[in-house]
Amino acid sequence: FAILEAHIPQLFAGKRNEDQVRVWVPGCASGEEAYSIGMLLCEHAKRLQNPPAIQVFASDIDDQAVAEARDGLYPPTIEADVSPERLRHFFGKENGRYRIRKDLRQKILFASHNLLKDAPFSRLDLVCCRNLLIYLNAKAQEQVFDIFHFSLRSGGLLFIGGSETESSATTLFSPVDAKHRLYVRRSVPRPSWKVPLIPIRSADLKPPRRLQARPRALPPLITDGVQEIESETLNSFHSRQERREVLFGELHLRLLEQYGPPSIVVNEQHDIVHLSEHAGRYLQFAAGEPTANVTKVAHPALRVELRTALFRAAQEKASIKTAAQTIEIEGTPEVISLVVQPMHGGDAARGFYLVLFENQNDALRWPPPTALAETGARELADDTQFLKEQLDITVEQYEAANQELRASNEELQAVNVEMRSATEELETSKEELQSVNEELLTVNHELKSSIEESSRTNADLTNLMASTDIGTIFLDRQLRIQRFTPSAQEIFNLIPADLGRPLSDITHKLAYEGLIADAEEVLKNLATVEREVRVGDESWYLTRVAPYRTAKDRIAGVVATFIDITRRKRAELELHAISKRSENQLHKFETVMTAVPDFIYHFDLEGRFTYVNQSLLDLWQKTSEEAVGKNFHELDYPPELAVRLERQVQEVIETRRPLKDETPYTSALGARQYEYIFFPLLAEDGRVEAVAGVTRDISERREAERALRESEALFRAMFEQANVGIVQISEEGRIMAANPGACAIGGYTEKELLGRTAADLTHPDDLAREEKLTRKLLAGEIREFTIEKRYLRKDGSTVWAN
Repeated sequence: FAILEAHIPQLFAGKRNEDQVRVWVPGCASGEEAYSIGMLLCEHAKRLQNPPAIQVFASDIDDQAVAEARDGLYPPTIEADVSPERLRHFFGKENGRYRIRKDLRQKILFASHNLLKDAPFSRLDLVCCRNLLIYLNAKAQEQVFDIFHFSLRSGGLLFIGGSETESSATTLFSPVDAKHRLYVRRSVPRPSWKVPLIPIRSADLKPPRRLQARPRALPPLITDGVQEIESETLNSFHSRQERREVLFGELHLRLLEQYGPPSIVVNEQHDIVHLSEHAGRYLQFAAGEPTANVTKVAHPALRVELRTALFRAAQEKASIKTAAQTIEIEGTPEVISLVVQPMHGGDAARGFYLVLFENQNDALRWPPPTALAETGARELADDTQFLKEQLDITVEQYEAANQELRASNEELQAVNVEMRSATEELETSKEELQSVNEELLTVNHELKSSIEESSRTNADLTNLMASTDIGTIFLDRQLRIQRFTPSAQEIFNLIPADLGRPLSDITHKLAYEGLIADAEEVLKNLATVEREVRVGDESWYLTRVAPYRTAKDRIAGVVATFIDITRRKRAELELHAISKRSENQLHKFETVMTAVPDFIYHFDLEGRFTYVNQSLLDLWQKTSEEAVGKNFHELDYPPELAVRLERQVQEVIETRRPLKDETPYTSALGARQYEYIFFPLLAEDGRVEAVAGVTRDISERREAERALRESEALFRAMFEQANVGIVQISEEGRIMAANPGACAIGGYTEKELLGRTAADLTHPDDLAREEKLTRKLLAGEIREFTIEKRYLRKDGSTVWAN
């Protein structure tokens, strides 16, 4: 390919911006050769100011190979053959493999194509067909070279493999670099100026041999050909004419330098390919269909000699010179001798003949009258001998032509049979095309429905993107912006004109320096990246960068979404503060529960302990792990007590009311009396979720109550039986109780004394002194006082008492 790269500029010569450089790669296999040529063309086009467009056609008969070539995905082993610069410029990394970039891929058209059956591409500047011809026989190779010659422009290049034979190529192509099999198209007339022979049935159908058809005119010699050329652009016409003149002009000039006289260059079919300036004087074109065959257009007096000389030159492979002939040119007689010089195998023009018209007028001499008789006899003898030789040659030519005509007749009959078969196939194809047309109409209707559905889906997507509060940015594999939602503009300084720009060029408000690095990491590992990012001083966003997958599960880029989580973040902060406070409260609660002497606990609905405070654990002499999850039986309660307690727990669950009771219980601390209360824990819907309980040791209280009762009984006995008067007075000074002694002093019954004040029974003169002492007693200034005073009795008398 280094040799081909050196000739790439030739393909761009004379082309403008509106032109195309067209290349065909038949037998492209998995596409490496087509992409390699595409790289060479793109690299040279970048060096031009106004390069033409590039179009590479790559074809293969294997549909699977064409599909792989279209995919453009290659293993990492290509690093050994492709330079790092080209890998970086023309390939992208995908899952550890290399994929052709889009700008190169768009310049190459892959198609399924049978080189021997399907119509070829045309107007090409280069055909690259390497290692394909070795699988074809000689006849097929000749047909392929004929197709390539038809497809290439004048001066176009042909590049074939080093292991392929070039014998069939040299008649239509001239070598540029024979060692590396690089050839240039010869501007020679193809047989009968027909399109390449393409089979119309199957690959195993034997193609007919090319026949020696009727001579037709060369395009430069007829008006229609000129008009066809004029229909092309002026620049393209001049380009082809210059290439054609370079090929044959240099050849002709070399020959003219050697021979000098007017001359004509003809090919193996005796068709004229080039004329010298004055050679047209010896040619005459008859009315009717024009022809380029020199034996048909030469001067009538020279045709027989010329045909004989061409035949002998082809047979003997040597230069043939004819006897001088006197002809009349524009009313002037001239003596002309023809020289036919074949080109030898080593020459670049092998297969061509040079016809020279040597003027013998200067050598013409009239013999003296005395020698006329001898001269006439000698000339007659020579003419007779020459005519005999000419007759023998004509008979040989006739027999050869007759054999060729018989062979042509047989071939025409075979072609006729094939044409009948082709006609039948065309009828069948017509019916198939009608069926295909009906299917296409159905497919067209379905496609129209699909397009309408896609339009609706696109409209829905557009409205969804416009209405959602989630900022979204779609990026391609080069991290260029493809689409974004309006919400994204609150974070990024985006405008519609930013589509196609790299995301790294856009400023944003995120405190997120690693956004581009995360996007590249997602493309590499295909794993979603999520981060909580601050925007400004108070706002928070959840940033999620995920791979963008197509309908065929191919990674076409990344999609970045930005969700406002400010409220959630504030709620999390508040929840964290509440959790902290709850932990503190729980710690305080645990401290209190541990310090309180009462037993606090709760059960589940099956009567199993779910919480026990430390005081009860100390009573049981168990740890929390040993107690939680067990019932009264499993905690070694007396069976009767365990049954009673479990029944009471179920009663609380069923009635949803508290239950209070007390029971004795013997533990390591001894026999004690306990008071307990069970109460339900209700959910929001009113159902019982659990049962809680509090138990208190009331042994000391019961003992105190017993002692109090005994003390009260003793006091009551003393109060009732004492000989002195005893009354009990409230803080308001009213009598609450009075013993019989007090009633006897005042002459009242106990009922009459109750509710009366001490002042009602005290003599007025003693009242002030007693009230003063009473105030001091109530104020705590004195513990007790003794006083002698007078009491007023019921009968109005007074009595002194201490």
